[in-house]
Amino acid sequence: MGGVTLSWLADVASVAGVVIAVVGFGVTLWNVARSIRAAERAKEAAKEARASARFLETLARWQAFNADKALGHVIASLEKT
Repeated sequence: MGGVTLSWLADVASVAGVVIAVVGFGVTLWNVARSIRAAERAKEAAKEARASARFLETLARWQAFNADKALGHVIASLEKT
């Protein structure tokens, strides 16, 4: 006969389904890898942000300590006069 039969269409659909499934699974794995890399970059950025915040907090406390110390000296000087 040589024409397109229902059996031939079923075979083509089966092969196409397998190809689509394999390609889809590959795309899924690729996206999972991308997500993992993005999560690692976000984790590193958060770590750096915490370190910066700690540094700024320490600097602010140091400045407040020095301001209190300087104010104490000013008050002591004023009390002597």
